[in-house]
Amino acid sequence: MTFEQFQDSRLYVTDLAKALPDTYLDTPDAPPAPGYVYCGSLMIEEVQDHWPDNARARGQWYLLISNWERISDDLSDLERHLYEYAQGEGIA
Repeated sequence: MTFEQFQDSRLYVTDLAKALPDTYLDTPDAPPAPGYVYCGSLMIEEVQDHWPDNARARGQWYLLISNWERISDDLSDLERHLYEYAQGEGIA
């Protein structure tokens, strides 16, 4: 799969916990978390208004891979990191 094909697999969802119940760690009282799902099992979360000010100041998109995390406005850069992870895991 090419990087462009990986990007084309992107699907915006309004609730990552419902879209990826086995992957997304949700807290009981948290509002739904929107974001993008890739290859049916990977995600980039959209930063929301209820997030702490310092997190929101860093960007619009949040990516967590194992113990590595980043918040950025550069969605394509985060997608590149997620793509490389997906390739290493045999997902992409």
